[in-house]
This record gives sequence, C-alpha cells and structure tokens, in this order.
Amino acid sequence: MAFEILLGLVALATAASASPTATLDGRQADRCVAATFTGSPTWPSSIASIRYGPELRHAPGSNLPYCYVEVSVRPAGSSSVFAFGLGLPDAPAWAANAHRFLAVGNGAYFPNITWTDLVYGTARGFATVSTDTGHAEYVRDDLNLTWAEDRDKLADFAHRALDFSVDIAKSMARGFYQRDLGRAYYMGCSTGGRQGLKQVQDRPDAFDGVLIGAPAWDHKHYLPWVAKVGSWQVSRPAADRLNETWQFDLLYQLSVRTCDTTTVPNDPRDSIIMRPEACHPPVDDLLCKNGQAPPTCLLPSHVEIAKLMYGNYTIDGRLFFPGALLPGSERGWTVFTSLVALNFFDTQYQLHFLDRTDPLNPTNPPIDWNVYEDRIGLVSERQDPGNVTADRLAAMAAYRARGGKIIMYHGLADAVIPPGSSDDLYVRTRAALAGSGGGDVADFFRYFKVPAMGHCVLSEPNGQAPWWLGGANQNPENVLLVPDVPYYTKETNALLALIDWVEGGGGGGGSRGPSQIITSTPISLTPPQRPVCLFDRRAEYKGGDVNNSTSWVCPA
Repeated sequence: MAFEILLGLVALATAASASPTATLDGRQADRCVAATFTGSPTWPSSIASIRYGPELRHAPGSNLPYCYVEVSVRPAGSSSVFAFGLGLPDAPAWAANAHRFLAVGNGAYFPNITWTDLVYGTARGFATVSTDTGHAEYVRDDLNLTWAEDRDKLADFAHRALDFSVDIAKSMARGFYQRDLGRAYYMGCSTGGRQGLKQVQDRPDAFDGVLIGAPAWDHKHYLPWVAKVGSWQVSRPAADRLNETWQFDLLYQLSVRTCDTTTVPNDPRDSIIMRPEACHPPVDDLLCKNGQAPPTCLLPSHVEIAKLMYGNYTIDGRLFFPGALLPGSERGWTVFTSLVALNFFDTQYQLHFLDRTDPLNPTNPPIDWNVYEDRIGLVSERQDPGNVTADRLAAMAAYRARGGKIIMYHGLADAVIPPGSSDDLYVRTRAALAGSGGGDVADFFRYFKVPAMGHCVLSEPNGQAPWWLGGANQNPENVLLVPDVPYYTKETNALLALIDWVEGGGGGGGSRGPSQIITSTPISLTPPQRPVCLFDRRAEYKGGDVNNSTSWVCPA
C-alpha cells in the first residue's frame, strides 16, 4: 500500500496534558521519536514531516508511561485524509500483557479518535489504536452528513480508515518494540460494532477476537427506519406528537407494571424487565377518558405512534427492518423524536448518502427526497451506499476457520438500535454458516442480551440495573476509578472473557468460551451484579440477595 503519512507525537488530551512526564530508561525514551516509525524499510517513501516533538505521557490516574503517536493518512489516489491515534505502553507493561494489540471503534458518525477507550486500552497494557474515520472538518457539526457525498470520505467511514489504521499501527508497534505482536483484539459499540463485523467479514486475519456491542451493522435498512420513525410524527401538529418526557414516563411505568415479573421477597419489583420481548403493555389503558387530559394520560395519536414504535418496519408485507423498540426503552425514544431529529437529522441520510441520480431510482411519480417514503428505503437497500453494511455473513466462515472468536452483546432497553437487529444478525449468521460447521455457531460466536441496558452504556431505571461488562465506551480514562476486582476479571469483563476464550488463560489453545458474563453497576467495590446469558436464555432468580450474582442462574 502507498500512503502519504504525517507523523506527530502529541499530548493525549486535556485530561492527560497535566500528567507528569514519564521517567524511563534512555533507550525506551529515545524510541518515542518519529525515526522509530519512519526508519523501517517496510515503510513507503512518501512519509512527510513531523508536526510535533516527542512526548511521553502517563495514562490519567496511572503510573503507566506510554508513547502516543498521531498519524494522518491520505491513501494513494484519494482526496480524503483521516487520522488515527496509537498508544504504546512501556515495554515491560506491554510484555506483561502478552504483547497484545487492541483496536477500538467509533460511535455514530462522530469524526473523532475514541480517546477514552484508547487511553483505557493503553493503560491496561495493550498497544491500542483508534481512527477518526475521516471527515474531521465536520467535528463541530456531527449531525451534518453532507460529507458522505464525497465518496472518498464515505469509503473511509465505511471501512478504509480502520483498515489502514490497523495495518499501519501494527507495523508501527513492531518497529517500536522491535518484536512481533501477540494476539490482536478489537472492541467497539454501535458504529464501532459495525466496524468490527466488517473486519471479521472482509479481513478475517486482522483480529483473533472481537467484542461487539449493539452493532449498527444493517446500515442500509437501519437509516431508512430512523427516517420512518420521524415520518410518523413530523407532519402532525405538536400536540399530537409523541416526543415529551411525560409521555415516555407514562409508557415506561406501564411497561414496568406489566412486564417486571421477577418476584423477590420483601422487594416484589426491582423495575428490571428480564424478558421485554415477551411482554406487550396494554397501551390503550393510557388513553384519556372520563374527563382526563394530558399529561396524566395520552391522546389517540400518542397511542397510535407508541404502537408503531413497538412494532417492526415492514414494506408491502415484508420485514424491512426489525425495528421494534422493547418495553422498558421508552425513556430513550427522544433520540429519534426530538425536534432536532424531526426537523433535520431524519432526512440527512437520504439526502447525502443515497445516489439521487441513479437511473434505477423510481420516477413515476418522482421521489421527493426531502420527505421520507418507503420507496427511499428500497433505494437504500439496493444501493447500500459506500458498502457500509456488514451483511456478508457467510464470509465469517473464514474467520471461524482460523479460530477467530466473537462476543456480542445488546441492551434490551436500547432505544437507538433496536435489539431485534442483533437478533436478526445472529439468527441469519447461523443460517448462513449451516454448511460450515452446522447451525450452532457458539463455537466461535456468543451473543448476550443485557436486560434493562441502554445503548452501549447505562440502564433503566436511572442506571440502577447492572449493565457494565467492560465493553467499548464503558471505561473511564482514569483507570484507578475502575478497581481490578470486581471489574477486571474474566467473569465480569467481556474483553477478558474474550481473551480467555481465544487464548485459554495463556495456554494458547483457547477455552470453552463464556456461557455467562456478570454485569455490574459501576463504580463500587460491592456493586449490584447479575449474570447475562447466551442469546435466547435469561437469568432466573433462585433466592437470596437480588443484588448478588450468585442469586441468579443461567438455564442450561
């Protein structure tokens, strides 16, 4: 590959800039210079100049020194530039972590290096990389998707920025440490989950294990669903819309009353809905009657929209996207029903990602691209602009064959990406690989549903339900805020569970893989904990302290 690369050794972030300069032996300190990375004969000749002098930093709250490198990349023939950051721990710390490499993903369309996860990974002893996916000039206007009209920028967002960043970062790490890398891992949630699945499907040799949270994998169907949700409201008078906090509270409380069926002595309801997919709240009970008026009840239009939100998106009787939002997620619905969403973001995808000049687009009648209609969803399905969607499910057979492992999780109170999307991915993957190891893919792919967890982080009610499992976006930069016990064990940390599955506790042969992960509620030495179970199973209460993970069991 030919690259045009600008190397810069820069301060990590505001939080890190006040950290003291690390004290290292001269040889290690001398290696944190651009010559370490540009002097290798494996590097292309088109390397540009250094922008900043060398820096050695401490991870915030840690005594771990590391070298931080920031790189700007312009692929050959491209007009687009993207950047990535690479954190390189002190050599003894890296050796103590078995010389492992970690890439971390991004969120939504934000053109930022994911600093928090990069610092966390580096502080834990991984050589850690994160890309900004390009279009950094839009960093102050995250909802503006006009950049996608530049097909080079779209390619960077879809996969190229991460592809190149991972390959270059691995080469840089080898040059820095003067030795080969150990195992390579990836973690990402939302867009980061989609990125990780693209790596598995398109580059099966890139990673030994990937930790995937709530992936936005089905981009070509998911974004039309977002616009469809907006279309249910945008043409209605303000009073008829379902976008007020009090409306969502009424719906949420109804769901808890209807769906929280766990019976605990002296605590009959903990407001954690364990099986929301199997529950159907009687929304009509909230209709105003007998002289009632909002905000103590809902209007018919509110109930109509709520029922649509609880349902899948179909076109001409065919499932287009499994968009049913589950009971318990209602207080998060505002993300797609707010005035910003309705007046701006809901049509950004169709205006800037889709090729509106495609001769195959419907013309009778012509499409009004400023208003969503089902035909636009069908255009998106056909075009999949930028090849963003990670739906090459049969291609995961190659990753499986080389021993790669996947742990995926999804919160059941996620109001951003409906959990049914991950269900669909898992079921379709099993079907796609039926001829390469059978319909059961648990030998390399484990999927966990997390009751009451929101999108990537937090939970209902008000963060009280256990949700933390060490995934992407869940870890503070200050690693001392996260004690090793209970948060950094293979039983409670999904990344460590993944490593143990791949490596078998250091033996190299791999373990049998996790059948449960214990979720926590940070940050406390004695947090409420509860196991989450494989795919279609749910933890069952067997008696005792409801906040103790041993009071719950995953069915065999």
